[in-house]
Amino acid sequence: MSSIASSGPEQFMETLVLSYNHLPNHLKPCFLYFAAFPEDYEIRAWKLILLWVAEGFIKIKIAETDLEEKINHLEEVTADYLKDLISRNLWSAYSEQFPNLQHLKLEDCHQLEEIPVSIGDIYSLEMIEIRNCNPAVVQSAHEIKEDQLNKGNDMLKISIFQA
Repeated sequence: MSSIASSGPEQFMETLVLSYNHLPNHLKPCFLYFAAFPEDYEIRAWKLILLWVAEGFIKIKIAETDLEEKINHLEEVTADYLKDLISRNLWSAYSEQFPNLQHLKLEDCHQLEEIPVSIGDIYSLEMIEIRNCNPAVVQSAHEIKEDQLNKGNDMLKISIFQA
């Protein structure tokens, strides 16, 4: 998109509006969410999962009792949303490995109200690190750890640093 931007800001905005208008409704909030980040900012796919889920952009309809299926479906839906935006050449990706979250690091997330409990069920997750975040985020990390212990998973580590 930088080549379009060099032809003038009006042309760039026209192209951006046209791209937005041709998106399916479920992708529009995800598309707009990228405006929260500076140009050329690299964001990990797993971080987008957390943010989009926390914002309520990803909606799935599976019974609450089937947690594993719900988590797998949530990951698939989010991956599909991101891949769809990438395939439309609206953003670029540097890795096809999605998601492979081992270390979740949240820093200065004062607006985030909680970490979804389902994040703890990502099979590859080994560590949740929290630095200077909302106390509710800290509490939700402890709830995730407790939930994982109740499921027999004692591998998840929680690290909290509050100023």
